[in-house]
Amino acid sequence: MVEENKPYVDAGSALAAPFRRSKKQRTSGESDGMSPGTCALPGEDVKPALPAPVKLSPTDRAPQTSITNDLTLSSSRGYRTVRATHGVSSGAWYYEVTVESLGQTGAARIGWATAVAELQGPVGGDAKGYSYRSLEGSKVHAGVRADYGSAWGERDVIGCLLVLPPPPASRTEAGEEAVASASGSVFFFKNGEAQGEAFSGIPLATYYPAVSLYTHASQPTPARVSVNFGATPLAICGGRDGSEALAAAVQVPAVEPVAALSLAVSAPPRALGAA
Repeated sequence: MVEENKPYVDAGSALAAPFRRSKKQRTSGESDGMSPGTCALPGEDVKPALPAPVKLSPTDRAPQTSITNDLTLSSSRGYRTVRATHGVSSGAWYYEVTVESLGQTGAARIGWATAVAELQGPVGGDAKGYSYRSLEGSKVHAGVRADYGSAWGERDVIGCLLVLPPPPASRTEAGEEAVASASGSVFFFKNGEAQGEAFSGIPLATYYPAVSLYTHASQPTPARVSVNFGATPLAICGGRDGSEALAAAVQVPAVEPVAALSLAVSAPPRALGAA
């Protein structure tokens, strides 16, 4: 029996500091980890570092979670969250999560969150995150659940799409009222089937892909999911380029996979589902 709704606190969890980055403000596309210093001899050429690939952050996560191969998350004993290394503040961005194992008591929430959203709890548990919940298919924001789409579980693939307006050329050109009223939307997909708009009127900010897993303390095995930011073919549209279909579905000019954030400026973004 799933007992997600029962409160659970493990010893020391209230005191355990998450591996969250400190007060340093992150910017869109910034890698989670400090780049090593480079020493060069006189006359020696130093090549600039290429952008780091998008992955589940090894530091911006609850310490009770475990990450393998940069893209697989395991967790147990209560709800815990991990964010991706890269965030977005404008445009339309998509990624997918495959549910590998939940067990008898496991549950998951998948979505988007800001850099200050709580990690010792589920995505959407506070006002800084938005999620799609496996149980009942409800949506969650600021700790409030609402009816939304289909329930989901093991072997399902959940697509997460965030749409944010482009930044204005300047506050003067856009006008103060236009800037203040600009907002975004979140859409979710289950096995390629659109569940509709989950959230609208989202305030402008930098949002990161965020995944939360839950199991009751009695479950011996952790819940596990794998994330695809688009570096490999996405499940949407059967692995074919689904960017046009997604863009048409949400009425935006273009949709890009989150993995495009890791490409060099000179490299064209890979199309959704492209091999």
